[in-house]
Amino acid sequence: MSTSLNILLGVVGGVLTSGFLFFLSVIFRKIVFPWYQDLIYRGINIEDIWECETEFDITMEYSLLTIKQVANKFTGNCILTSENKETNEKEIRTFNCSGQIRDRLVIINQIISNNKQIGISTELLEIIGDGKTMKGKGIWYSISNETILSGDSEWRRKK
Repeated sequence: MSTSLNILLGVVGGVLTSGFLFFLSVIFRKIVFPWYQDLIYRGINIEDIWECETEFDITMEYSLLTIKQVANKFTGNCILTSENKETNEKEIRTFNCSGQIRDRLVIINQIISNNKQIGISTELLEIIGDGKTMKGKGIWYSISNETILSGDSEWRRKK
């Protein structure tokens, strides 16, 4: 065999091996590791659909949060419907959510999914009683007031 053929076979073998190892690492990170974490996690499961109603001076807001949980971490989305009490004008915004659970405490981070709008919030909640309610505080950027606000937050599992 010639030297150039040996070099070519070595390069092709190296590329195939790298591709195989990359594929194997993706499978491990995306499938095996989350499955194992979920298997050994013994905390509360909040995977469900949650709802929250909040009344402000001139608006009424209804939020629907869908959570997909793997062990102590979760992702999801939140649909926020705002209705102006004076004009009956409605606005709907969608947020991408992520968070973490530690003991009975839940942290939820929400970022608006439409990059042409501004919207971000964070909530620190405590799971109350039998796990059907989460109560705590939220902090968010208010578009109408153009400032950062905070307030009480209460989420209930949707029936």
